[in-house]
Amino acid sequence: MPTSLTSSSFSHEWTYDVFLSFRGEDTRTGFTGNLYNALCEKGINTFIDDQNLNKGEEITPALKNAIQDSRIAIVIFSPNYASSSFCLEELAKITECIKHKGRLVWPVFYQVDPSDVRHQKGSYAEALAKHERTITDREKVKEWRSALQNTANLSGWHFKQQGYEYEFIGKIVQEVSKRTQRVPLYVAKYPVGLESRAQKVISLLDIESNDRVHMVGIYGTGGIGKTTLTRAIYNSIADQFESLCFLPDVRENSMKHGLVQLQEMLLYKLIGEKDVKLLNVNEGIPIIKSRLRRKKILLILDDIDKYSQIEALAGGLDWFGSGSRIILTTRNKHLLHVYEVETTFEVKGLSYEEALELFSWNAFKRKEVNPSYIDISNRVILYSNGLPLSLEIIGSDLFGKTMLECTSALETYERIPHEKIQDILKESPSKPSKRSRLWFSEDILHVFEENKGSDKTEIIVLHMLKDRQVQWDGNALKKMENLKILVIENAHFSTAPNHLPKSLRVLKWHGYPASSLPADFDPKELALLDLSLSSYAFENQPIMVCIVANFLDIYLV
Repeated sequence: MPTSLTSSSFSHEWTYDVFLSFRGEDTRTGFTGNLYNALCEKGINTFIDDQNLNKGEEITPALKNAIQDSRIAIVIFSPNYASSSFCLEELAKITECIKHKGRLVWPVFYQVDPSDVRHQKGSYAEALAKHERTITDREKVKEWRSALQNTANLSGWHFKQQGYEYEFIGKIVQEVSKRTQRVPLYVAKYPVGLESRAQKVISLLDIESNDRVHMVGIYGTGGIGKTTLTRAIYNSIADQFESLCFLPDVRENSMKHGLVQLQEMLLYKLIGEKDVKLLNVNEGIPIIKSRLRRKKILLILDDIDKYSQIEALAGGLDWFGSGSRIILTTRNKHLLHVYEVETTFEVKGLSYEEALELFSWNAFKRKEVNPSYIDISNRVILYSNGLPLSLEIIGSDLFGKTMLECTSALETYERIPHEKIQDILKESPSKPSKRSRLWFSEDILHVFEENKGSDKTEIIVLHMLKDRQVQWDGNALKKMENLKILVIENAHFSTAPNHLPKSLRVLKWHGYPASSLPADFDPKELALLDLSLSSYAFENQPIMVCIVANFLDIYLV
């Protein structure tokens, strides 16, 4: 299985619980050695570089891997820490992990004033001035200064020598133990395409900033992978917060159990109040606010669909302590706009390559598709439109089947969607024109013949069992401004469409009823064009044919 599918960001099979960064000459045989011993005695797997590295030696790839594969980094700032270019380069790598991987970093100020590190005064000023005189790469020293300032601004510990060192070490070990005992959420068996998307959201969360509360909204259609993505983000950044709460399926659970029970669950998860009993939502709001306003928490409300849910569970940024992060996931982008969530992220479907890999893992238990199954795989990808859930369900259903069995099953899916997929994809079952996806032939024919098109429709797949005549005036597509996929097979239309939406990415119309496309059609989004068995003059559109050949290696005949 490839590295991308076993990334510690998601599976949390950490190589080390703690990475210790320190100046060996200052603390190796004293404080750092004692801290390392205390951590190990608690069963906390800790990395310590036991080699006596020379000043200025470059960080090895193995050491970089140890930093990346550690759950927590503890940086021990001592008087001579900044005199080592090796330590500073190591610190820069650690801060990079904070920014891009969401790692937890704790500074320990040992026999040094935090302001000396933060503002580079005293021995730190002298050391950096010397680096600037001896190192030609001035940008490197600038990077070190930034790393020192950013790390020193994080919450940590300051040993002032008024107390016993073993007590000070005991507090650190206790906090490390508490964080490392947290159980990560299950993410996905095959997390294809997750890492890049998770890192984009983590950058939007601005984890490094502790001076404010930040809310981010994640939106996208059902089955697109919002919840899976959010679980991956949760695992990546959870250790940086005092308390955590991931509330799944808010839409469904609020209907089944009510918002009051969700408020009680939130209080239990974030502050451990097991016996709290709320009479109503209005009683819960001030209690949540008063209990959490001084805590740095991570709260995820998954699959919300009503303003009242946000109002009851995360009513305002002033409910939470500085540095808290709130993540909302929803199918309804407008809901985020109404609640004035300024930072949002749209989860889009998988790319062709990602979809092919995810399908292959589920159907064949390998990264690459067997060449003999490539046509079937392409049909599945077209059918699924980049939806991970659809690819996983169909891939699992086809596992172990012969090519003939796969073809037969896929034809069934195209006529009658899989029950699990149908449950996810349906927005209004009683009104086909209000659905984002139309699969049933009778619903599609109703929309075409009665001219019921709307901007809600994104996908139309019409696959008749036998040829069928469709009487329409050619205008039903005019209102479908967001239509991305249009597939028509075994149907003969009385006239050609008067309009094709410029949003189309896939146009597959066997027996297209005209020799040309509408004059006002702008194909700039089109990635796949298949007008087989029609009289369409392909020579008029050589660019589109080239795009199709590059996209799916499908040649038009």
